[in-house]
Amino acid sequence: AGEYRGWFFPLSLLGSLGVGAVAVRFTAKGVQKLVDVGGRGASARSDLRGRIGIVASARLDSQFGEIRVRDARGDELIVHGRLGEGEHALERGAEVVLVDLQREEGLFTVASLK
Repeated sequence: AGEYRGWFFPLSLLGSLGVGAVAVRFTAKGVQKLVDVGGRGASARSDLRGRIGIVASARLDSQFGEIRVRDARGDELIVHGRLGEGEHALERGAEVVLVDLQREEGLFTVASLK
């Protein structure tokens, strides 16, 4: 009665492996609904050229400002930009178009739509 049966270990090991595989499958399905697993990655900033955005910062001028813009997939992004020289400063909520990306500075040059 107190004897160890050697055949029971491989059987319990296989059973544990099966239960673990099923548990991982169900957990992965649940997590998949919460996390983007499409492998799409982030939009390239250069792909945002020509998109219309809304001024998100309190003010956008020839020095700096923040713009809220949607990419091709509809995801909302905040990018940094500035108006061209000689343009009047814009307030939050004004519509702008992203004209060009200054790669060395990481800022978009933007123009007012009005």
